[in-house]
Order: sequence, then C-alpha cells, then structure tokens
Amino acid sequence: MQVVKEAGNNFFTNDFAKINSRACSLLLNFTEEGFSYTILQNDINTVVYSAVSDAVIDLFQFSETQLSEIFNTEPVFKYTFGKIIVLIDTIYSTIVPNPFFDENKLAEILSFNLNLPKTDLHFQYDSFNRLDYKNVFVNSFSLEKALAKNFIETSVVASETVLLDFLEKRNVSSEYFHLHLGFKKMHCCYFKNKELVFNNIFPIQTEEDILYNVLNIYKQLGLNNEVCVLNVSGVISPESNKFELLYKYIKHIQFAQRPIKLNFAERLAQMPEHYFLHHYAALL
Repeated sequence: MQVVKEAGNNFFTNDFAKINSRACSLLLNFTEEGFSYTILQNDINTVVYSAVSDAVIDLFQFSETQLSEIFNTEPVFKYTFGKIIVLIDTIYSTIVPNPFFDENKLAEILSFNLNLPKTDLHFQYDSFNRLDYKNVFVNSFSLEKALAKNFIETSVVASETVLLDFLEKRNVSSEYFHLHLGFKKMHCCYFKNKELVFNNIFPIQTEEDILYNVLNIYKQLGLNNEVCVLNVSGVISPESNKFELLYKYIKHIQFAQRPIKLNFAERLAQMPEHYFLHHYAALL
C-alpha cells in the first residue's frame, strides 16, 4: 500500500519558517523500522504537520552516534520546540493488571511471553488514566542518550498506552473492537461495556497474518464477524490488499476518526483521518 508520507510539500522551507517553533510541540514516534513525527502549534491547538521520515532506524540496533547523525540531518530537528513527546512503538510491550504489577520485575514480566533483544534495553512502564493496568515496555538506552543530547527535556510514553487511553474514553458502544496497523506490527483491543476485555500486539509480514490474527481473536472472544464492527487505523486504506482481504471475512469495517479536540491544518484535512491516530491521541 502506498502511504502518504507527509502532509504538504516544502513545509519546512516555506510555511514552518513563519511559525514560532517554541510555541509548538514536537511528537517523535520511534519504531523498529523507522520514525515519524507530528508538530502541534499550541497557541491555536492545531496540528500543522505529520510525516514519516525516510531514515532507516531499528530502535534496538542503531547506536547513539547513528541516531545523533539523523538528528543533525532531518530538517525538523533544526528548530527548538517548547515540548517534546516521544512515542515508543514496539512489539515488546504488554499490559499487566495493577494487583499483579511489580515495578522490580519489569524484565521478568516482558520475558515471560516475548523473545527480547539481547542488549541496550531500558525497561519502562506507563500508567493509564482510568484502566486498572500498567503497560510494561522496552526502550533503547541509545535512543535515550541521543534524545538527552539533543533536547533539554522529553516525555516518553508507549504508543499502546496513548491509544488505549484514547479509545477507552471514546468507546460508547456496548462492544468495540479496534485494529491499529503499523508496517510490521498490529495492535488489537476489544472493549465490552466500557471494560477492556482483550489487548495484544502481533508482528506481521503479510496481509494474511493480519487476517489470521483478527479472525482468531474474533473466534476466541466469541464475536460474530457479521455483526461486530472492526474499527481500523494506521497503515491501511480502502484500496489496499489488506482492506480487501479483511472485507471478505468481516462484514462491517469502519475507519477511525481523529480527535475532535484538535484542529488540523488544511493539508492534513485532506489526509485520511485514520492515519497517525496514535500521534494525535498523544497530543491531547
């Protein structure tokens, strides 16, 4: 599928030069295959730019020096922002009910079901706004050192944390199933009567991987694929093979909408709303 990599051409050489970058927030989203970013102009509460970088990054393979070189070459890093938000978007993440959570056993919690990278791991966790869980995830020490060298202060959070918080507040139906797709992973969650019933992350390589996991979850949860709506966001479009394959087996598929509490620049208004949903959820 061809994904819109950025909203607006020549933005940094024309439009952004007219904006006071210190009055903006910069969101950086790091994954195992690259990074993307979004800029929010705080004084008018408007998202003015979202883009996927061409830089090739593996969150757990790149060195601090390599990351610093990217910070020196990407145009967005030439500006000083008032706030920096960092999303860690990784398959190495799991949620734990608060009664069973132990801050001293983060590595043990993640190692139980996941084959973790061998080095450069910083184990972290997030709390949710209202869900009675903690989200345990892995960050990279190399990334943290590079961020510390380039920015005075950053706020780090897992991508799944902001998505679940956003969906929990938005969910008003008796049941709600959501699929968020990245390039190499998928995040599925299911709410019933405002309670989180299912949440998991799966690595993916093909469209068939996506279909298999979704249908398997439907089966495990006893959901009717003729009735239960599949809400989707991320790297998918109505014209993609992913969508066409899912639609053969799921009767009702709905694309997620952006947060209504944010404004969006005209160039972003022309982009499908379900792109960059995790970015916008983190900016609320």
